[in-house]
Amino acid sequence: MKGKKLVKKVKAEVKHIFITDEVFWKNEVDANMMLAKILVFSAVVLLITNALNYIGIYKIPQQFLSAATVQGLFELLIPAGLCYGFKGQKRWLKWLMIIMLTFVYARVYTAISYRTAILMVLPVLISCRYYSRRLTQIVAVITTVVFLLGSVFSKSLGSVDMNNVTVASASEVTVSVKTILLRSFLPSYILFWIAVIAAYNIAYKGRKMILEQDEISQNQSKVDTELSMAKQIQERALPIIPDLPKHDEYELSASMSTAKAVGGDFYDLMFVDDTHLAIVIADVSGKGVPAALYMMVSKILLATRIMSGGSPKEILEDVNNQLCDKKMESMFVTVWLGIIDINTGHVISANAGHEYPIIRRKDSHFEIFKDKHGLVLGGLENIKYKESEFDLAPGDTLYLYTDGVPEANNNKGELLTIDGALDILNRHREKSVEDLLDRMKEEIDNYANGAEQFDDITMVAFHMNKLVKE
Repeated sequence: MKGKKLVKKVKAEVKHIFITDEVFWKNEVDANMMLAKILVFSAVVLLITNALNYIGIYKIPQQFLSAATVQGLFELLIPAGLCYGFKGQKRWLKWLMIIMLTFVYARVYTAISYRTAILMVLPVLISCRYYSRRLTQIVAVITTVVFLLGSVFSKSLGSVDMNNVTVASASEVTVSVKTILLRSFLPSYILFWIAVIAAYNIAYKGRKMILEQDEISQNQSKVDTELSMAKQIQERALPIIPDLPKHDEYELSASMSTAKAVGGDFYDLMFVDDTHLAIVIADVSGKGVPAALYMMVSKILLATRIMSGGSPKEILEDVNNQLCDKKMESMFVTVWLGIIDINTGHVISANAGHEYPIIRRKDSHFEIFKDKHGLVLGGLENIKYKESEFDLAPGDTLYLYTDGVPEANNNKGELLTIDGALDILNRHREKSVEDLLDRMKEEIDNYANGAEQFDDITMVAFHMNKLVKE
């Protein structure tokens, strides 16, 4: 019973070392294919080395290098071929390729009798491609054993007889094993382990970096998904114009383009009663998620208060105090609120730090209407707002916008400005309100000329067709 437990424990430990090691399995196939390419490259180097030796550039005994080349080619190309055959998908491939590569380097090292730590360290450095510290340790031990045996057996053979060839014995020269170890093996061995320690740390930091990057990537993907959902929620919170009660007296259109995944601008359209249409356009300070959350709060508070009745100034005053009570530090919102009597065209509005509205009279040009400004909502409690009044006659158009329109910039850093916006509006003044907003956005994009949109762009256009009561 104890024997079975011991066997089971040994199997589990072997599995842990060779299979469930700290290997970043996501890169396993790529790593195997990379190692197969190195084996093929090493085979090409062996052939070139043998050719150079043949024409006399290398002073190496022909029987040593030829045998190393022939046997080495088999040991390099067979594992590489298996890797290509299995498309790098077998976990045992890395062990086969690394071990064979280690022995081939050992054979070449002993055949040419040239001490170089680089050849010994290559397998260790290759193992780092797997971002596994344990793999680095195991390969280092295998490499150490190979070269230790090579140094010891060279005492009696003159060279490690790993090529199955007859070599000249070094017995004529009396050299102790101690001398061989101290003068031949130890210097390279010390350099080798310096490189192993470096490789060990590279493996550790490399794997840690990859894992952290993978975690960041997963988190970013999650954030992107959540932002996409937030954007959908935000867009669906905006009113859909076709859902408004149908009236022949006016045409209405609105659009919003956010600079980030979610925006801080919003508009709202609602009938207070059968003949009074409330239009809200607003811009929250800041960008991104905080602005989007503040936008939703502001929109709900404004909509609820508008439906409760009252004048624009009263509505803004109440909502301002509610936002100040919530004490959302450094957050505020600019708002333009107008209530239009669609029977008479009479408009009563209040402005909390928002852009001036733009009005086009029939057969005329778009011009700024400088209404009475007040402080932004959420800035200071108990602020009093003033109202402005004007009339829209048949053929007149009211254009509302956020600061993303005049502050749109091109790739030279130049702003569109309010004059530039007026120029675009006037070039398309005969368009329907829907086409007008489409042309505005199109021309703003053309002006940007590829420059990143810095601010949200929100627009509302209202056109009076006719009056019920003149």
